[in-house]
Amino acid sequence: MSETRKGGGHLFDLGLEAGLGTPLFTACRIRHESAALADLRRFIHRTLAFWGLDAMGEDTSSVATELAHRLIPEPGFPFGATTGWVSLAVVGGPNATLLCVASGLPGKSPQPPAPSAHSDRILTALTRNWAHAAGATWARLPLR
Repeated sequence: MSETRKGGGHLFDLGLEAGLGTPLFTACRIRHESAALADLRRFIHRTLAFWGLDAMGEDTSSVATELAHRLIPEPGFPFGATTGWVSLAVVGGPNATLLCVASGLPGKSPQPPAPSAHSDRILTALTRNWAHAAGATWARLPLR
């Protein structure tokens, strides 16, 4: 169930490939580099198009970018090194949601959400709910 994309990479459904409980699951590595968030947005748009959820692209990429900001390391972290992952999965039955999770590397978890009115407004407006727990920040978006 993989699809070759420009640049020689593959866009595939990790949930199906790995035999996980949810068939719609994938993850994007976040690196400490200037293009990381733009790469994440492109990855999300391609993934959601592949899953037939194109209409969710802008909202999901906005939420994922807010969550991924918590993975940006402090000064001195090696440029180009992996800082964490952003995962997407469709979970639930009849009331399914798109789950978006930003998680750091073991021993270096993302920072809890900073008290930012702007970030809070984005996450509250676009998600069903969101929180920070156990070294990850997650959000659930209603499917449409």
